Amino acid sequence: MNFVARTTCMIILAITANVGYAKTFKYEITNVHSSEGYEVKYPGLELNNIKSATLTVNKDPLLPDWQLSSLEITFNTAAKLTATGFKKVSYNTYRAVVNDVWVFRQLIIDVTETDLNIYQNPFVNVKVSVSEKYAFNTPELDSQGHELFHAGGAMRDISPIKIVDIASIVLDGKRVNFSLRERPGILVLGANGPEQIRKEGFLVDVLWMGKGQKTISLYASSLESFAELDALALLIEERDGDFGTKEQVMSVKYKDVNGSERVTFPTPIRPLLESVYGTTMQ
Repeated sequence: MNFVARTTCMIILAITANVGYAKTFKYEITNVHSSEGYEVKYPGLELNNIKSATLTVNKDPLLPDWQLSSLEITFNTAAKLTATGFKKVSYNTYRAVVNDVWVFRQLIIDVTETDLNIYQNPFVNVKVSVSEKYAFNTPELDSQGHELFHAGGAMRDISPIKIVDIASIVLDGKRVNFSLRERPGILVLGANGPEQIRKEGFLVDVLWMGKGQKTISLYASSLESFAELDALALLIEERDGDFGTKEQVMSVKYKDVNGSERVTFPTPIRPLLESVYGTTMQ
């Protein structure tokens, strides 16, 4: 291999190592509500009784924006609607076109009121319209058409959970096992309402023998790129506490959006556990 070829190969390997790999996220639209439009109706076609709706989203490190890969909506009394090939037409709208659905030649699918670049955007709206065009090669330039139905709801991440590291300690005479999830997320504590707490961070599943299973969250910076972080390892160490005591602390080693390894600020373990298990005996 000559010098130029070796150099080119090394550059490609360096770029590949730094940018990481494409990620796929799957979201369920929960508490979905829907209603039919007033402009277009077809006898016997009921589209206001949605059974489920899911979004598949991709993040390619070589591209600046998240890509909406697909939308799938199932109905109680109508055939499934599947849309792919979405294009981002504004900061909060993604559009696709589906041909030959139900009795229509062409439908325009707009996923609106959400920016997938923002981590864990909680809500999304879907508007489905009937296109009046015979050729639709550039959907981002066309008008919305006549509304057939629209739907909306809260987004919930249902992507498969991958455990990247485990660790254990003994606390109050009982073993505590920790399992670190690869992807950050939002830990919701309490019922809906003003007292509900939402903690963004790296999620760690906990099994405390004799006390049950819970999940804790360790905060990291760069929340605008939170979903692009990759957890690598759990770090547990003992350090000096107050009044001459010892305490165990936990941190997470992770890879940031640039491929650099970083570590979260060490957090005392007992208060972390008490935040989900309640006050414990020392």
